[in-house]
Amino acid sequence: KTTPGMALNYPDTEITDLTWSPDGAYLALSKSYTGQESRLDCAVWHFYQDAGGQWYGEKVQETLRSYLAYLWYEGDEALKNALSAVPTAQPSGYPVFDVTLDRWDGAVLQLSCTYTGTDNTHRQVTVRYDLAAQQVLSAA
Repeated sequence: KTTPGMALNYPDTEITDLTWSPDGAYLALSKSYTGQESRLDCAVWHFYQDAGGQWYGEKVQETLRSYLAYLWYEGDEALKNALSAVPTAQPSGYPVFDVTLDRWDGAVLQLSCTYTGTDNTHRQVTVRYDLAAQQVLSAA
């Protein structure tokens, strides 16, 4: 569950998993949103230290689900091929799927995208996302 401070940033959200990258630079968290539309999502923070030793943290992605949906909508070839039967929200045309953390491979985050396809088949797609480059490496 969220702590009081986190509740300000993530209302109606339960944090279900926190996972640090192997180098400790990134923190990925899975969250279950139970507002108007229930969904599973991920957020990623980057932590770094300046030359003076001061630590900083910044959001890389507030919602990987929305970012991946945007990339799919804009024609990312790997996502379009892997999420070929994904339903879309109307009238926006954005794909509808859930995202959960799978594991880290260096600074590459592996995610699971799940959805019920337009053919009524439950589907799972594994997406490898490079946080440093902020791009999809593969989706299958």
